[in-house]
Amino acid sequence: MRIVNYINRLKEGTPERRTKAYYDHSAWFYDEFICLSAVFDHVRAESERGKLIEYLEIKKGQSILEVAVGTGSNFQIIASRFGGEVNLAGIDISDRMLNQCKKKFTRYGIKATLI
Repeated sequence: MRIVNYINRLKEGTPERRTKAYYDHSAWFYDEFICLSAVFDHVRAESERGKLIEYLEIKKGQSILEVAVGTGSNFQIIASRFGGEVNLAGIDISDRMLNQCKKKFTRYGIKATLI
């Protein structure tokens, strides 16, 4: 019954509201889901994210804004490579995704501005 209620809620409201509802609902298992889906695609999520981050050619001292920061997985990789040498800011529509992001950042000592 919970799944039916959830699916019905996703059908209600504006596209923005439905998107927020989806990510709020999936925030608690999002990282695990991404890793699992990567396994089925025969890739490692971290290595794919790493390739993306290398493509950006980030330099020390730069400021980086990630729109739809989610649980902060990209920033986790950036912080592991650059430490406090870059300024990180992220924005997301989902409060629960941002809460997961904040927990992760606290656990790993990552400093970022989150909105």
